[in-house]
Amino acid sequence: MNRQTVPAPGADQPGSTVSAAGLDAGIVPYTNFQWYLAAARNAVFFAGYTPQRMTAESFRALAARIIELAPQLNLRHDDRRQAHVDARPFDITDIVSFREVDDFAGLPDAAVATSDDLFDDPRLPDFRAECYALRDGETAEGNRSLIVFRSSHALVEGVDTANVMRGRPSQHAPPPARQKRRLGHMLSRGFGALALPVDYLITALHWRDMGERGVRTLALSRPDLKRVAAELGVQQRTLIFALITYGIGHARGRLWRPHVIGYTNLTARRFDGDDTFVRLRMQNATIRGHRDFNAYVRRLDEKLTRDGRERLRIQMHYNAIFGIHRRIARLFPGLYGRRFFGFAPYDYLLSLLPPHTPGGEFAEYKTNAIYCGAFQRGTNCVVIVPQQDRVTLGFYCPTRVLARMSGIEEVAETLGVSRLAPPEIAEDTRARSAAEA
Repeated sequence: MNRQTVPAPGADQPGSTVSAAGLDAGIVPYTNFQWYLAAARNAVFFAGYTPQRMTAESFRALAARIIELAPQLNLRHDDRRQAHVDARPFDITDIVSFREVDDFAGLPDAAVATSDDLFDDPRLPDFRAECYALRDGETAEGNRSLIVFRSSHALVEGVDTANVMRGRPSQHAPPPARQKRRLGHMLSRGFGALALPVDYLITALHWRDMGERGVRTLALSRPDLKRVAAELGVQQRTLIFALITYGIGHARGRLWRPHVIGYTNLTARRFDGDDTFVRLRMQNATIRGHRDFNAYVRRLDEKLTRDGRERLRIQMHYNAIFGIHRRIARLFPGLYGRRFFGFAPYDYLLSLLPPHTPGGEFAEYKTNAIYCGAFQRGTNCVVIVPQQDRVTLGFYCPTRVLARMSGIEEVAETLGVSRLAPPEIAEDTRARSAAEA
């Protein structure tokens, strides 16, 4: 196998030019939100099936092109400096793997079951690319390969993978002008400083070891979801949120106590006090259970609609808190360990991503059945990816919670929402391929 070295920044080689400001300097200081994500070892994954019959060489070229479009994938964490450091030069074969398989059984879950290896080698960037290609045949949908990318969440967001899959560069430079919120910014920082002792107290009192965690994926018919949402008179987003929380919680009556959900929101409007790299904003809502699902989803929809205005104060509070904790961590790093980063103030963290539709130079891959996920240890995390024919859900939760996912399928079946099976190799195409060989 030919080995390919990713050149050092500034090297006069194809693919060496980077577009993100600061990368050429080799050291990129964390923003406040990046500090939290990096120190918490928060990771994300993308997994998508394609009709392309990938080879080791073609996949290595694809991974190199992905890094060109998202040059921050050349970086690795340096917690001591509270910065990302350019890992180039490195051998791309050290972060790219290719494997031929007889079938896709157990995938994509098995391929994204862990994220710890992303941070094991201090010489390499916090990015890995893997491909699983069928030796023979194809799935019923005509897929022949599974492409998997995993990265530190401090380097990429869902909007990045959506852009890259369209053949567009990942741009994280702040907009030329942000709307001023000087008073609001000052109040946020002041509130953050006052809230700091309370923040520690809440962490200490409410921290819980959630036990062994795992990854599971699920796909539901998008036309069915659209139809049911119209029948109930609710947003599709609300229906999906309700299926998740009701399906998991109702089995043990856990929705009878109030639950706090955190959900992400993307916006092009930026204000003073926004993180200059991370674009998502967190919102939250307190939800209460109801014995009847239809009543529950309508009540949830009313709440999300009523609270749907962009609530800057929540994210500005987080940004202020992260900034203060980050400064303290420089002086007393021993204060920030598993307990602090293993706590999140949500029962569920629900992230609805933009559609991931291949385009531009990646249109030929026709990537489909796309799953994304995030490794957020302190809560039940679900990442939702809408596609033309389906909506996929990527769960990262304690195994005891994953064991109750059948409740989601039961409620969906009652509503007439079809579950789509994971892509499996079709026996007739396997037989035809063997005969042709």
